[in-house]
Amino acid sequence: MRGCRSHRTLILLASLVAPAAIAGEGPYLGLEAAATFARPQTLQQAGSEFGRVRFDTGYLGGLVFGSTTRIGLRPELELSFRSSDVDRFTDASGVSSTSPARLDAYGALFNLWYEARARDGALSFVHPYLGVGVGGVRLQFRDTDFAGVDSGDDGRTLLAYQGGAGIGFDATDFVTVGLDYRYFQSNRGKFRLDESDGRVSARYQAHTIGASVRFSFAGSEYRHARVVRPQPVAVAPPRAYVPPVDTDGDGVPDELDRCSGTPPGFKVDLEGCIVQQSVVLQAVDFEPGSDRLTAQAKATLDSVAAALNGQSGLTVEIGGYTDSKGNALANLRLSERRARAVLEYLVTRRVPRASLRAKGYGQARPIADNATEEGRAQNRRVEFQVLNTPPTVKVIERKAPNKPKRTR
Repeated sequence: MRGCRSHRTLILLASLVAPAAIAGEGPYLGLEAAATFARPQTLQQAGSEFGRVRFDTGYLGGLVFGSTTRIGLRPELELSFRSSDVDRFTDASGVSSTSPARLDAYGALFNLWYEARARDGALSFVHPYLGVGVGGVRLQFRDTDFAGVDSGDDGRTLLAYQGGAGIGFDATDFVTVGLDYRYFQSNRGKFRLDESDGRVSARYQAHTIGASVRFSFAGSEYRHARVVRPQPVAVAPPRAYVPPVDTDGDGVPDELDRCSGTPPGFKVDLEGCIVQQSVVLQAVDFEPGSDRLTAQAKATLDSVAAALNGQSGLTVEIGGYTDSKGNALANLRLSERRARAVLEYLVTRRVPRASLRAKGYGQARPIADNATEEGRAQNRRVEFQVLNTPPTVKVIERKAPNKPKRTR
């Protein structure tokens, strides 16, 4: 049992060193873990020695709340739990025996640390510190069977104090990891450790070596090592510059733009009218085996609709295609339904129905090898073909990009 407890202590220490803590000034929340080395205790009863207790290496876990100040003082409230198994009990006659007992200590202390800080050099991120603490501790003997009698548990709340020193390392602007040593001691209290009505007086004394981390609630602007330099004050110009308004983003201000609402990516002349238009074939996907458009396909078609609405006079054919898998007639009908679904969606986006045509081609006109899955994915497509080309429009056709693997 004791071996497992020591193993858990090492795991707890390793896990608490990894989290982050704050390096700046201001309030913080911290975690601590340590190995405790309780000193042997002489138990007294009615002024005489009752026995002597030796402890195994124990452990400590704690939670702290405090604040780092500019002058280096660090007030802190510490809530901790210590536990040490009894290694051996020696009675007044010198007879030794093992015992399953342990001593638990629940502490609440107010600590005051002084931490060395500087704006430059090593002390800007490495901070030695020392300090003291005072408060209360609840000592609880568990599973005692001293003198061969099992008396259960007994506890007392006592005054406790500690002193220690350590060193902190700023891991980030918000992180401090500490390594320290502390000596902890309580006043004596009287406990019932055997079947008699007499009380046994005992105290707790322990050396502690451990690690801590602190998390700050302040921003990085409070970091003590940071040098804040005054910023130059900009002189306001006599008259604020107001950029010209270009609603459609074609590079021609609205006051000079004769052709408003130009879709993004189109070249325009000095008066904002299209001199060249590129019509790109878009990949439009459907749910498997159906003519229902996917959400991504609808987003693609929204941009197509904007381009068609921005250029009047175009007549466009929407062609639907499938790969060669499956029945040719079924594929033809599926491609027709998909082309019609695209047309109907564009109409809902205010594209004139009279300027659109829909036609299904099924397995015809493959643009890639149907023998491979990649080729079949490219052949499952929807193409837009301009049937009449206005003199100001240049048509550029591209193959649809690859789509996720699926059939039909």
